Amino acid sequence: MPYDLALALIIGTLFGLFTLFYLGWTLARRRREASLKQLPFPQAWRTTLEKIALFCALSEDERMNVERNILRFVHTRSFEGSGVHVSDEMRIVVAFYAAVLALGRSARLEYPQHIIFYAEGFAYEELINEGGIVTRGLAELDGQAYEESMALSWEEAKHEAFTPSEHNVIVHELAHIIDYEEDLDDALFDCFEQLSDNVAQSESLPPSCDVLGEYAFENDAEFFAVASERFIQTPARLQQELGELYEILKRIYGFDPILWGCEAPFEGRGAIIDAQGVFHG
Repeated sequence: MPYDLALALIIGTLFGLFTLFYLGWTLARRRREASLKQLPFPQAWRTTLEKIALFCALSEDERMNVERNILRFVHTRSFEGSGVHVSDEMRIVVAFYAAVLALGRSARLEYPQHIIFYAEGFAYEELINEGGIVTRGLAELDGQAYEESMALSWEEAKHEAFTPSEHNVIVHELAHIIDYEEDLDDALFDCFEQLSDNVAQSESLPPSCDVLGEYAFENDAEFFAVASERFIQTPARLQQELGELYEILKRIYGFDPILWGCEAPFEGRGAIIDAQGVFHG
């Protein structure tokens, strides 16, 4: 058989096999999606969600949307515990915040396929550069995100889900995933650069940046993750202090959390939100 003909035959066979595999995978995915749409949402799961203030603040349509996406998240991902048994509560709480962050987005967010829970904070080896001398050290983390996996301290995640504050490690790590997946609004990075310059020129954190805290200025990735926490947890305060950043996040996420009227207490200065949703610090 001539070489060119043999090569064409091999390429054609491989292409045919790939096409069959892709069609089979697509059909299986559609069947799975159709079956998920028929699944009833367990009342026990809803009872867990009702302990989260933000879930109770959503509209009826938003809660239905969130519940559908929770089912999809839980049934299409693997969950592993390290030193802790993975419960439905753990799956549902993570899935809830993933669903909330996707509420205003037409395209699906392909969150990590593998979620790992630790009972408490977990050790992470990092390189430490002190005066040009690089050494290895251990840092304790409450969360860490990669493109295919996410690790969380359940102690911290549970506390922040059910006892609201400006912090939320689940939102923080999911925001890192969104950052990995997408080209975010250039205005976000312009805002980071501007605020970073203000921080660098001040001996202490400027009052306007108090809502974010110093860690937000480690780099642009942490800036987006911390800002996303405040956007969900303390939206009225964020809008009051950094209105431009708030508007950028509204464009990125596609919703306005102030409309939910769910403002968590702020652990820095006391935060009071009146009946009209106005922040008083």
